[in-house]
Amino acid sequence: MLVTGATAFSIIDDVPVIGPRFRSRESAVAAVREVVEYVEHLADPAAAGCSVEFIAQGAGPVTLQITAGDEILARLTGLDELTLWRFKKTFKKKDVYPDRLYRPGRRIP
Repeated sequence: MLVTGATAFSIIDDVPVIGPRFRSRESAVAAVREVVEYVEHLADPAAAGCSVEFIAQGAGPVTLQITAGDEILARLTGLDELTLWRFKKTFKKKDVYPDRLYRPGRRIP
């Protein structure tokens, strides 16, 4: 697993972003470098396939998990319903609906 931790939500240049919360810029840059390095070393990144899952934790917060093939790239905890609602609302304003997964050249239902 490469990136873990509590979840943060922000709008950067009018783009809604959900990601891990970092205590410093240095730790954020190090995490990004680690993920980019990992993806660059995949034999065939397109063949690995990616998935994004929202895992319910009972009545509490949700965990966001991103995988590439069998490897977990990120697991972010503490994503509450209000944050999900704000993220979805921001996407709808831009007429973007991230409700399906895509691979280069083909759509996955």
